[in-house]
Amino acid sequence: MSGITDLVLIIPALTSSLSGDTVRAAIDNCRVKDIEVWKKNNLCNSLLAKRKMVFEN
Repeated sequence: MSGITDLVLIIPALTSSLSGDTVRAAIDNCRVKDIEVWKKNNLCNSLLAKRKMVFEN
């Protein structure tokens, strides 16, 4: 029920060879707001999130 989350963004990091400088540049240039926008535009609500919305009302 949890579905795909914004943690999907770490998959490329796990499958490639990255230098410390590359990781540092990525951290310095990416804001949490950027990830939230990406998540809103690319991921749908999980079944758990949909269930919570239904039972909140």
